[in-house]
Amino acid sequence: SAQSQLQGDKLGRRLSNSVEEGTDNPYGDYPKIRERIKKHVENVTKARWQFERLWFRCCLYYVGNQWVKWDETRREYRQRNLKRRWVPKPVTNRFASTIDAIRGALQTAQVQPSAWPSSESIEDIAATDVAESIIPIINEEIMVERVKQQIAAWICLTADAFVFPYYDHSDDSLGRTNIPSERCSMCGHVDQPFEFEQAQQCPECGGPLLTTAAVDPNTGQPIQQDYPIGRLRADVLSPLECYITLDAKEFRDIRKFTRLKTYSLDSVKARYPDSAVNIAATHMSQTKQAQHYLELLTYMTQDTLMSSGRSHTENVALYTHIEMPSEDYPDGLTAVMTDDDTILEVGPSPFYDELQGNKSHYLPLIQYGYMTVPGRIYHKCSAYDLLGKQDQRNRLESLMEVSVLKGVYNTWLLPTGSNITRITG
Repeated sequence: SAQSQLQGDKLGRRLSNSVEEGTDNPYGDYPKIRERIKKHVENVTKARWQFERLWFRCCLYYVGNQWVKWDETRREYRQRNLKRRWVPKPVTNRFASTIDAIRGALQTAQVQPSAWPSSESIEDIAATDVAESIIPIINEEIMVERVKQQIAAWICLTADAFVFPYYDHSDDSLGRTNIPSERCSMCGHVDQPFEFEQAQQCPECGGPLLTTAAVDPNTGQPIQQDYPIGRLRADVLSPLECYITLDAKEFRDIRKFTRLKTYSLDSVKARYPDSAVNIAATHMSQTKQAQHYLELLTYMTQDTLMSSGRSHTENVALYTHIEMPSEDYPDGLTAVMTDDDTILEVGPSPFYDELQGNKSHYLPLIQYGYMTVPGRIYHKCSAYDLLGKQDQRNRLESLMEVSVLKGVYNTWLLPTGSNITRITG
């Protein structure tokens, strides 16, 4: 019952976070919010295309697609076409084997979180015991080993990885729970407990908060609603899908971020059955270079053309935009919007801690970097230095193979005026 109450409270917080368009508060001004999200992504994209180019190149080399050339006109990589088609293009992928060695060293590092009391009081000691028992449960629920593998992979290739921790209320992998409904003693309105608690009155008649357990008059059974229990999640984001301002010199200066990720159309409609009824499939990869790179990586192999990596499924891209409190949005801002500007969810930020009755908001984003570069928010990794050496190795192997071929298949040259018509012997 305690778990059901907790899940009901969390679900209530999420539902109360969504504000309808046109309501008399800043969260109901949908056009302003749309423009705010699009402007943030547009400003970030202008300055970081060179980083995206480098990140994608490292991923290409790791897969083994290394004979590529940057097209300045189209701002994309394409296969390198040599003047002589018979010239070999060998690839001995020392780039990938070196990255795997570094990645293995990072993955084997063990970090054991622990808790300790801030004082010698009985309450703090008891809280420490509870925290120590919860840590293994959290690790299991977020699949911490898989999270470590993904972080290590991204920071070895792109120097940065981001983790977005949140509570997924729609996940039913841990089961579902029934929450009893309540009935207003004044008008008989039946609703879930968090609806009464949110309004601090009856949402139907506006009367005082006097409720009793709701019972079906026909069967005499309690009226209940079924909800997923949900689970903690820690999504690992590549720098290609996480948009943060490049003007910040340290991550603590970041006040907002946007996650842009592609989902199947059916999954979006299932998650937002009311607000996503009329949305249609779109192709964000045609307008956003980073999304184009991610789509190519999904289907690319060592010997396939990059242009062939195009998804034929019905997808839709979602902007998940989160801001810290500001003058315009004193309780922060959380919004989910499709790439055709349909607002699916919007409201105050639910990411805060309650300290002595006050809300202490935080940004639910963690940055993991390889090596710090002074003066910029993005880091540097060894993969960047290996790109040139891998290109050099490929060229040398190509030249050696050409030399061998020329030595095996001899060609006689007849100087002009030599009068030699037939070579014998």
